[in-house]
Amino acid sequence: MTKALYTAQAHVTGGRNGHGRTTGGQLALDLRQPKELGGNGAGANPEQLLAI
Repeated sequence: MTKALYTAQAHVTGGRNGHGRTTGGQLALDLRQPKELGGNGAGANPEQLLAI
């Protein structure tokens, strides 16, 4: 098994229509479902974050 070199952590409240932030606070943003999935599109969606 390969040894982990780095571990990142984040905290999300409210799920796909909530708020997420990294433990150190470098990234904090509202999460929203995309319009294509019935959301209002007024925030980042988890699929975009995974794509990055």
